[in-house]
Amino acid sequence: MRRALKLIPKLATSKKARKNFRDLLTEKKRIREADLIVISFPKSGRTWLRAMLTRLYQVRYNLPDGLLIGYDDFHLLHPRIPNVLFSHDCLPLGGVAALNSDKSMYRGQRVLFLGRHPVDVVVSQYHQITKRGPGKRENLSKGKELFEFATEPGYGIHTIIAYQNQWLRAIETSPCMMLAKYEEIRGEPETELARVMHFFGERFSDQEISEAVEFCAFENLQRLERAHYYRNSGLRPADPSDPMSFKVRRGKVHGYLDYFDAEQLRTLKQIVEENLNPKWGYHVACPASTKEERQPPPLAPAGGGALLG
Repeated sequence: MRRALKLIPKLATSKKARKNFRDLLTEKKRIREADLIVISFPKSGRTWLRAMLTRLYQVRYNLPDGLLIGYDDFHLLHPRIPNVLFSHDCLPLGGVAALNSDKSMYRGQRVLFLGRHPVDVVVSQYHQITKRGPGKRENLSKGKELFEFATEPGYGIHTIIAYQNQWLRAIETSPCMMLAKYEEIRGEPETELARVMHFFGERFSDQEISEAVEFCAFENLQRLERAHYYRNSGLRPADPSDPMSFKVRRGKVHGYLDYFDAEQLRTLKQIVEENLNPKWGYHVACPASTKEERQPPPLAPAGGGALLG
C-alpha cells in the first residue's frame, strides 16, 4: 500500500502511473491466487523466459498460436496449466526509496526470481523508455544521456542493485523461492529451462524442452515480432524502421561494454563493487587504461537480438 500511495501525486499526469496504481491495488489478491510467481526487475530477460514457458504449454495442450502466458489465461484454457503470475514487484523508475524490502506477502508461495547483470539491465531499461511505449511518449528519461541515467544517485543502477540485494536476501531465507540468472539461461537454455520447470513441479521431455528453446531462438522471435505473431501489443515494435525500438533487441551478455568508455566503466565498476551483494557474482569488466574511447554500437541487424522484458 505504501507504493500505491507514492503514485497518487502522479495519477493526473501519467498514464503509466495510473496503470501502476491499478496493478498495485490488485497485486495481493493475484499473489494469493497464483500457483507460481515469476519476478524480475524490468529488462532482465523475463519475456524471453515467458515465451519459452508459453511454447511448452502451447505444444503440449494444443493451444492457439499468438498467445503469451500470463496469470490465469492459460489455466482457463486448460485446467492442468498452472496460474502463473508475472510481476516486477517494484516501480522501476521510482528509485531506491520506492522499493519495498518486505517480501512477506510472498511467504509460502512458489517464486522464481530472475536476475541479470545490473549494468546490462540499466542499459536495456534506458533503450526501453527512450525508444518504446509510454516511456518514449512521456520522456521518462528526462532527457538524460545513458551514463547520467544509469548513475543518478538513488535511481538507475542504484535501484537495480538495491532491488536485487533485497530479493537475494528473501530467496536465502525461503525454501519456496528459486533464483535463475539470465546469463546462465543464455549459456545453457535447455538445462536451465528444465530446471525452472522442475521447480514449478512440471515434467517436460528433453524433446519438448529443446523444441521450445529452438522456437524461441532470438532470430525467430524477432521475425515473429515483425509479423505481429503475438496478440500482446507489448511484443510489437514501436517503430518498425528502428531495430532498437523492438522488444527483441540485442540481449547480449555484457553488452554494456559497447555503450560506455573506460572512465565510465570504472565508475560503474566502483558502484557495483561497493553496493551489490558479492553472492550475485557479477563484476564489471574494465579495460586497462587507454586513450581510446569506446563508441556505441550500430543499430542491431534484423536477425540478431534477444527478447527482454
